[in-house]
Amino acid sequence: MRYLRFLLEKFNGNLDLSLAAYKAGENLVERLGRVPSIPETTDYVRKVRAIYKKKSAPINAAAAAPAPGSWHDCGLGSSGAGAKPVENFQSR
Repeated sequence: MRYLRFLLEKFNGNLDLSLAAYKAGENLVERLGRVPSIPETTDYVRKVRAIYKKKSAPINAAAAAPAPGSWHDCGLGSSGAGAKPVENFQSR
């Protein structure tokens, strides 16, 4: 992580150049000023970017909502048997 942080600082936060420098060497990337046309390097940058994008994507509320008929919908939550309904909650 320390080396990647160093590369991000060196390449002014450019993730693609930093990843390429991690894979192909910082001197080569610095000399070219771009991601080298080395298949192993371009594949590495593409794969890591895809993972980064997937993990940092905002949650889609509709996709995260429980499906009708799931255990969330079975009535055993806060309004199930023996539970008191939650009234308009406000700090007092």
